[in-house]
This record gives sequence, structure tokens and C-alpha cells, in this order.
Amino acid sequence: MVVLWATLFAIAFWRRGFPVMAAIWLAVFSHFLLDLPIHPKNLALYPHSSAHLGWNSWDWGLTSFWFATKYWWVQFAVLVVLAFIYARGAHRARLPVNLIWASCVLLIGLHFMTL
Repeated sequence: MVVLWATLFAIAFWRRGFPVMAAIWLAVFSHFLLDLPIHPKNLALYPHSSAHLGWNSWDWGLTSFWFATKYWWVQFAVLVVLAFIYARGAHRARLPVNLIWASCVLLIGLHFMTL
């Protein structure tokens, strides 16, 4: 089903050319792949499917670790790594430092709001 959703969404960008469509398709499809290890419940292959994919980590992720669930901490670690990658790339692209900091603080702040 994710292949269908990725394709339908990418088609909306057909006027932008194939490279843009391919990037959009890959972004949507990769969301499913990135959800597999950290999603609380197993993911259905299609609506009302009896077949589900996942790591059966429901019980593990909902247990508390310090003041939040383990899922929150895994997502926080991924966010910090990706924010660092973004900051390096943005710095190389010569974006203003205050914009880079503001973006990272906003994302981390939004994540803390999920507590």
C-alpha cells in the first residue's frame, strides 16, 4: 500500500520532472521503512490486512525509562542525529546560524511537547 501512496503523491509533482518525482516517491516510501523499527504497533500491509510487519516492540516501547517511554527516547536520539546532519549541511550551504539554531530548537521543542 505504501508503494501506491508514494506513487500517487509523486504523480502530483509530475510537472516538476522525474528527478523531483523520484525524490518525493523515495521520501514517502522511506517513511514506512523508518517506521518499522520504532512504530509502537506492527504496520498493516494494506487497510484491514491480517498481515502486519514490525518488530513486536509494543511492550518494550511503552515501558518507562527515566521520565518518558523508551519510544520517546529512541525518537529523540534519531531527531538529534538528523538535526546534527541538517545543521552541518545548512552551515555548508551558508545559511544564517540563527536560522539553523532556530530550526533545531523548534524541532526539539516540538518533540518535548509530546511528553
